[in-house]
Amino acid sequence: MAETALSSAHNVQQWSAKVFYEFQRESGFSQYLGEGPNNIIVSKRELVGGGQTINIPFFPDLQGDGVAGNAVLEGNEEGAEAKNEQVTVDFLRHATKFTKRTQSFVNFDVYAASKQLVKNWGKNKVRSRIIDQLLSVRATGTGANLYYGRVTESATGPEITAANSAGAVVVIDGVTVTTASEANKDTWMTNNAGRIVVGALASNVGTDHSTALATLDTTDDTPRASILDLARSKAKLGSPRMHPFMVDGDQNEWYVYFCGTREFRYYEQDPTILQADRESRARDAGALKNNPLFTGGELLYRGVIIKEIPEIPVIDAVGSGSADVAVGFLCGRSAIAWGLGQDMQTIEDTSDYNFRRGLGIEMLDAYKKIFYADAGATAPIQHGVVTVYTAVA
Repeated sequence: MAETALSSAHNVQQWSAKVFYEFQRESGFSQYLGEGPNNIIVSKRELVGGGQTINIPFFPDLQGDGVAGNAVLEGNEEGAEAKNEQVTVDFLRHATKFTKRTQSFVNFDVYAASKQLVKNWGKNKVRSRIIDQLLSVRATGTGANLYYGRVTESATGPEITAANSAGAVVVIDGVTVTTASEANKDTWMTNNAGRIVVGALASNVGTDHSTALATLDTTDDTPRASILDLARSKAKLGSPRMHPFMVDGDQNEWYVYFCGTREFRYYEQDPTILQADRESRARDAGALKNNPLFTGGELLYRGVIIKEIPEIPVIDAVGSGSADVAVGFLCGRSAIAWGLGQDMQTIEDTSDYNFRRGLGIEMLDAYKKIFYADAGATAPIQHGVVTVYTAVA
């Protein structure tokens, strides 16, 4: 007996009432942000009342010997030399829109889904803008930092390719920019030799950025404890010295090392680092147990918190034998300034007699890696960051 058959076009379609979103983590940087200079990312809220640019002064420590005994101090004073960084804020916005018709034909809340999507976009932008600034370079004087390159996704994770760096014209945060040229990077490396580590040898840092990275190989220059030791030494002994930050309830001084996943996996297999992590947690169990700075899977090594940020990219195929080069950042106090004109906020818009509804998000702020230079000098030094390059498989 024949049975009635209908085309699949007649099948009833239902939308799940439960909406799944792409997983969005918090930025990974938020616990290191605050208003005081002891923080790695220092928020500056002076522009909330109006204005676009804020000046951030810095006074290096006095270096003179002073006078002793009955020696005359007058005429032997040491001038306090103020240095300055500027942060200029602007709007960054995005939105999504839907119609009443769209909502009528599904059984989930399109408004709630749209709101979550723009919030997720905002979280992504906070993280990516901080990473862009950690990567950034500056060749001369004051002004804007230059983007190292545009980060894109690949099968092995986030990366910067040759096509998206070294003078490439790319769009970042809605603005068309030209990334730092190789000449810019050469000048930055020359000026910041005391703030850069290239592999296992201090001598790998030179005056040519691409040549330095090309020395990195996956035998001698992979991430390891000794390379972190070199970065830590540069932070402590550099001029000016890079100050660590203090954690409430803990008398130790800490730097934070931010790195991507491909780099982090070397550290979590390094026996020297693992032993130091165990000893640190056993020794300081009371101070560390409930502190969020130490409970998110970080590793502790000789006063360094090693923090995995999966979105930090590698630089594609620029090492020896076309090895990928990981870039990590040892950070101390006041590494990045966050100028804030208003807090991030979501905005609703309706049009067409309330038939069309939009959800947007806007920020009025800017992140900037802090560089300082002597008055009139053309050799700015990154204030609170040691940049570390290693080869990764």
